[in-house]
Amino acid sequence: MLLRSLLVIVVSLFPIIEAHAGVRPINTREIITTAKEHQVDIINDSASEYLVQSWIEDSDGNTRGLPLVLTPPIFKLGANEQGFVRILPVENKLAKDRESIFFLSVQEIPKKAETDQNQLNIAVRTRIKVIVRPDQLDMAGLLDAAQNLSWNVIEEDGKKYLQSTNNSPYYLSLGHLKVINGSVSKILDDRFKMTPPFGQQKYAVPKGMHIKNMSLEYGIINDYGGLSEIQTVNF
Repeated sequence: MLLRSLLVIVVSLFPIIEAHAGVRPINTREIITTAKEHQVDIINDSASEYLVQSWIEDSDGNTRGLPLVLTPPIFKLGANEQGFVRILPVENKLAKDRESIFFLSVQEIPKKAETDQNQLNIAVRTRIKVIVRPDQLDMAGLLDAAQNLSWNVIEEDGKKYLQSTNNSPYYLSLGHLKVINGSVSKILDDRFKMTPPFGQQKYAVPKGMHIKNMSLEYGIINDYGGLSEIQTVNF
């Protein structure tokens, strides 16, 4: 009897946690130009109404002084409805010879529980990439850049890495990165790190994989969130 009473007390101390993920951008990434505003479609596929808060930040998490203006920052979105925010680029503050990258966060603000005081609603946030692409660049150039991504092996602090070199003005996001050595193959855990325009990125070689006779498969994510043609590199 005492044990049952203790269990009732413990359970009552912890509120019911209810999380929702109904509000989200429709696309997994947005490609915008430097010359005009861009509409980002947002959907609420839940049965609840939410306030939607959104903001833009750069790769370092800064939200102020950015060359992009987002409007509206807060709006109401009904159950099973679709809305949008607009991104207005400040053209003279953006790079003209390469892509720039930012991140759009969309967060739902649930209503306060009116009937159950022990219910805790959690605001769910979705974060997607916003790539600003100068007008002279297009997806054909992106796919060509993927084919020309070069690779070599480097060693730092006793650890081996596969290093990509990108000689293009595009951000290259890998959706597939696998190393193969004989009958053994492994997907690289850090494959989602981007190789920046005219820059490099490194990916840790999994333990137990030997560089000799190793091959690498990779494919980038295109503008529509799909995977490009898989490329193979032999070492």
